Order: sequence, then structure tokens, then C-alpha cells
Amino acid sequence: MEDNTEIKDRVVELLTEYMSVPESDLSLKITYLNKAISSLNHQGNTLAAHGIVEREIRRFDNCDSLEMAVLLNSMIKLSALVGDFAGAVEYSRRAQTICREKEEEGLLTRVLINTSGIYFKMKEYDKAFSNANKALQMARKKW
Repeated sequence: MEDNTEIKDRVVELLTEYMSVPESDLSLKITYLNKAISSLNHQGNTLAAHGIVEREIRRFDNCDSLEMAVLLNSMIKLSALVGDFAGAVEYSRRAQTICREKEEEGLLTRVLINTSGIYFKMKEYDKAFSNANKALQMARKKW
């Protein structure tokens, strides 16, 4: 198990890599960013992780890669954790669009599950159930 110093060093390393990747390689930039925020979140720094991505994600408005969908899926969870439900719903919509365009059902299923969790926290149980049911149907179809 890594201690806090190792985790902090890893986050710094990942953010340094993120900053050093050229803007032309958006997929790699997004991958480093996603790894860094994941480490921050696991360390208990959810608000910091959310703030970093919220600030940086605007750079990727035109990106529709699977890496972007993964980052958006992370932001669904982070936004819900910090109480930004409207933001979480928007990230979900964008992630779902990318997943459908790329025909990435596995990731879409995870996005729908996280979206269900958002609506559950918002006490919009019909929407929560609808998203969970869609995810379940997709999983059944796959198996």
C-alpha cells in the first residue's frame, strides 16, 4: 500500500506529464489527467480533483475520444460527490453521446450506472431506475 507521500509524488508526476504532453496529443493528455485525478480522489482529495478537471476540461470541448468519455465518466462521479448534480448530468450526456458514436457499450453501461447514482442522490428515483434498467439491459445483451 502506498503512503500519502508516494501518492502525492505520483499525482505531481502525472500532472507534470500531463502538462508536458503537446496539445496535439489530446488523448494522451486526457489519460494523464484522468490518472492524476483518480489518484487525488483515492487520496481523499475529491474537491481538488473535481476543481482541476473542471478547470482543464474546457480545453477538450471538441474532443470526442474514448479517453474523453472515460474522463467525463470520472467527472460524473466527482461532480456527484461534491454536490454538482447539474454538472454531473451534463457530463453524463456528453459521455453517453461519445460512447454511442464510438459504439462503446461497456463504457456506456458504466456511464449509465453512474448516471443512475446521480439521480438517486437527487431523489429522482424514476430517472435513477430508468438509467439502471438501461445499463442492466445492455449488460444482459452483451452476455
